[in-house]
Amino acid sequence: MERWWDTTELEENVWYRWMLNGAAVYLRRDASLLTCAYTAARWREKSRAAFEDQGALFGGPMDAPPPSDAVYTVTASASAQAAITPFLSGKPFLAGTEHLRLFPGAELSLRLELPPSLRLSASGETLFSFSPFIVNETWYGEDTMTGMLCYSLRASAPQIADADPNDAFPRNAGAGIVCPLLVRNKSKTVLAFENLPLYTGELSIYELGRGTDAGLCTDTAVIDAWGGGEFRTSVRRPRDDDAYRLLCAGTESNMGDILIKQGTRIIKHAAGR
Repeated sequence: MERWWDTTELEENVWYRWMLNGAAVYLRRDASLLTCAYTAARWREKSRAAFEDQGALFGGPMDAPPPSDAVYTVTASASAQAAITPFLSGKPFLAGTEHLRLFPGAELSLRLELPPSLRLSASGETLFSFSPFIVNETWYGEDTMTGMLCYSLRASAPQIADADPNDAFPRNAGAGIVCPLLVRNKSKTVLAFENLPLYTGELSIYELGRGTDAGLCTDTAVIDAWGGGEFRTSVRRPRDDDAYRLLCAGTESNMGDILIKQGTRIIKHAAGR
């Protein structure tokens, strides 16, 4: 079964449509021109089955009438094949955790479903990048000089720490990219969290599963909390390489991020993993 991120053979003068968690992406080939259009939607974390149960379409490509009220981009390409593939924009996320408390030395696994940004590519070349999803934003920090604007999402219910991602991965997934989080208390006191900062630049995106069960996931983001508002993040690559097909590689910087909140300041430092 064709996955929505697979390469598609395009007939001339035919509109193709992808329905992704409420957003619609359109593509049309005319001689040496590719026309891409999309209608945006507020990000909703739902599975393919949830959309289908409500009578809504999901996936693609499928033949469709010309779009209306859409954002258009026209680009030159002689290729008869094109793909719409996911990537992470690099904008930080703030994951709500509903008053998470961890004892010293304890660790907890969570799941975050990230909205994908999309690339239109042909013959291995990126032609156009865009995001069809409207995501809630929030400010992390106390003023505009020292903080940062982040996407705001809610982390899922706790899972068993260090569980096999294949066991916890949501089957029949929608367009969301499942990001496993491992939170570890490295301090000597009990720590309480309402939000966890997450940078996604180092995270790779993988295809996991087959057929209608196939979905998207990232590396595990490990967040070490040291107390005083200090976090260090690192990346844990999948252990079962055969189960994961790489779609988009993260940056290979060999660095983590430390976010330190001190009074009215948030300082980002680079540090070795």
